[in-house]
Amino acid sequence: MAMVSEFVREYKCVCTERGVEFNDNLLQALQRPCSSPGVNGKAILNLRTNSLDEQTCSILGKMLSVDRLFEKIDLSDCALSLPAMSHILCGLNTNTVCTQLNLKGNNVRGQAVECLARMLCQNKAIECLVLEWNNVGMLDDPFMMFCEGLGNNTSLIQLDLRNNQISHHGAAEIANALKRNTTLRKLDLRWNNIGLVGGKALIEAFKLNRTLDKIELNGNDMPDELKKSIENAARNNEEIHKLSTEYKSRTQTLAGELNRVKKTCADQCDDLLSRLEEKDERLKKTNRFATQKVEHFQELLDERKSAFNSLTSKLTRVESEMVLAEQKAKDFEILLGKERADKEAISASYRAKLQEAKQLHTSLESKLSAELADITEKHNDCMIEVIELRKTSCNQNKQINELKEEIASLQADSRAAASTHQERVKKEQLKHSQAIRELNLQKEKEVEQVLNDQSLIEASLRKHIAKVEEQKRDAEEEISKLKALLITERIKAEEELSQTRQKLKSDMDFHIHHMEDKLKLLHSAKDDVQQVNSQQACTISELQTKNNSLTMGVDNLKRQIESLQQGIAAKYQDIDNAKQEVRTQMSEKLRDSEKEMSGLKSERDKLLGSKHKLEDRVSQLENDVDKKNEQLKHLKEKLSMRESDIAWMREETAQRAKALQVAVKNYAQPLTTQSA
Repeated sequence: MAMVSEFVREYKCVCTERGVEFNDNLLQALQRPCSSPGVNGKAILNLRTNSLDEQTCSILGKMLSVDRLFEKIDLSDCALSLPAMSHILCGLNTNTVCTQLNLKGNNVRGQAVECLARMLCQNKAIECLVLEWNNVGMLDDPFMMFCEGLGNNTSLIQLDLRNNQISHHGAAEIANALKRNTTLRKLDLRWNNIGLVGGKALIEAFKLNRTLDKIELNGNDMPDELKKSIENAARNNEEIHKLSTEYKSRTQTLAGELNRVKKTCADQCDDLLSRLEEKDERLKKTNRFATQKVEHFQELLDERKSAFNSLTSKLTRVESEMVLAEQKAKDFEILLGKERADKEAISASYRAKLQEAKQLHTSLESKLSAELADITEKHNDCMIEVIELRKTSCNQNKQINELKEEIASLQADSRAAASTHQERVKKEQLKHSQAIRELNLQKEKEVEQVLNDQSLIEASLRKHIAKVEEQKRDAEEEISKLKALLITERIKAEEELSQTRQKLKSDMDFHIHHMEDKLKLLHSAKDDVQQVNSQQACTISELQTKNNSLTMGVDNLKRQIESLQQGIAAKYQDIDNAKQEVRTQMSEKLRDSEKEMSGLKSERDKLLGSKHKLEDRVSQLENDVDKKNEQLKHLKEKLSMRESDIAWMREETAQRAKALQVAVKNYAQPLTTQSA
């Protein structure tokens, strides 16, 4: 209900925007229980026997163009006008939800039929269209457009055209549309004026149309034999449709089972390959582990040998160094004796030199005493000079004070000069501000001139706009005159149509007399048609027996596939047993190798023997895998042979169907030549 209330709210908003009053009938129809959404979220718009004006239909058409709520629209017995009907149909052009449309009893004709044709061309959702009790076939040109839209439509399944004044020309147009349409399944043409010519055209359409399996033709001034032949053609289409659906379903099941078998075989092969790869990797890992251990122990031995060799070399070096050290100690003892003798000689020479130094010291003391006396005399002279210098410094301080007084007077003079300088700066600032004011006045004058120019340009543009509006009025007057001319021409065209209708009626009377003569010939051809129908029934029974044989062949293939799967499972078990044996052997060998690590040479020999054995075992397993791959290839070849046999059987069935079609065409050609 929330979605219906939103639809009502949008309807009211659009009515208020356009200034249109609400339609009470439409609001009541939207509030009925049938308008509420169902399980799939879709609703039914039931406006049966309600009066809808043109404005409400225009709003409704606009809303239906983007609607996603109503799956079925019922506008039967609403007596809609041509503009109202055209608005609704134009809105349904872009609708993608509505699948059923009922326009019963609305006097659909002329322009509304053209709108219907456009809707059939553009709409891809409507599957059921009811046009009972209308005048769709009253005018030939709109009905021709309707038939073109029907031929181009790809969604319509059921079409109801009862009581629509469809003549034999209209039936011919419907037949041409059916030749191109590939989706229509049910067509109701009761209570029209199709006649014998229209019936023949419909029979011709069934030669190309293979989808229409139900047609109603009561009340069309048509012979019973012709009607039965059309109904038989529809039944043949229905049987062909059933057979094709059964054939497609069976072929799909067969293809699915074959694909499943192929996938299982491919998965099994992949599993075999993956297991063999895992086994190879494990064997490689064990070999690598054993070789790594052997290499590790060999490296340890090499390291210990190198350490022992290095220790022996160090001992030889230490012994040689000890011998050299003893020789050096003896040499040092000899050198010490020589140095002691040298030191005694040196000490005697130093004693003689000390005596000489003492004598020199006494002579130096006498000299220094004489020099001190001279220095004291010089010091006294310097003190006198210092006193004189102090007197001169006092005089200089007095002079400095006098100079400071002069500096203060000079600073006062400089301050007076700075004040005069500031007054001059203020005067210059006043002059600068006056110059800026003059510049602003000039700018204001320039702005006023620009504004005046702009007002003149606006006045000229307004005059130009007025001239354009006058030209527009003249163009509208010319358009109104052209519309009046079009109305007069339309009236003349309607008069010409009435005259052509009278001519067509006279021609129809002549054709009816001619067709009565041809009916006699059709009675004679009736027996031949019955024989052809019996032959077609025989061929259908043969095709059914062939299909049964194909199903039996498929069952046999399934049994063979099951037996193959069992054989593959047994082979998998053999492979698993071989794997377990290999694993046990490898575990025992590894334990022996760990126990016998003390003797490296014997262990190497054992590992080499185990490597050779493992390589032989791997080669045996690879040979077994190659044999199994060859068996799988042989099985795949058998499957391809079976598939080729099935394809050959399909081609035979297709060729026989084509032969049946050619036979039917050859039988129908003399009938068409006789009727012509």
